[in-house]
Amino acid sequence: MKNLWTLAFLLVATNLHAQLTVSVKNIPSNKGKIYIAIYNSEKNYLHVSDAFATKVIDIDNKKASFTFTDLPFASYSIAVFYDTNNNEKLDKNFVGIPKEPYGFSNNV
Repeated sequence: MKNLWTLAFLLVATNLHAQLTVSVKNIPSNKGKIYIAIYNSEKNYLHVSDAFATKVIDIDNKKASFTFTDLPFASYSIAVFYDTNNNEKLDKNFVGIPKEPYGFSNNV
């Protein structure tokens, strides 16, 4: 049976600052890393070098979680991928379709 991983986002806003928690569960293995990028602009979406913030996190007990703190109050988009082979990139096939698990928020 194929194991599906679960991606969850929690945004907590107070006054002019927010914190954003990104959690990934049901990861098939403790090997590899989770890469997170958050974007605050539709123009920059999915251009990792233009991400508002990024984080690479280790997997522990087949879960990974990170909280971005003191974010300006705004709208954000999130993209995440699971680097299964630790080569620090999202592997794609010959037509550009990702070969490693990934997820992102609904709208830019």
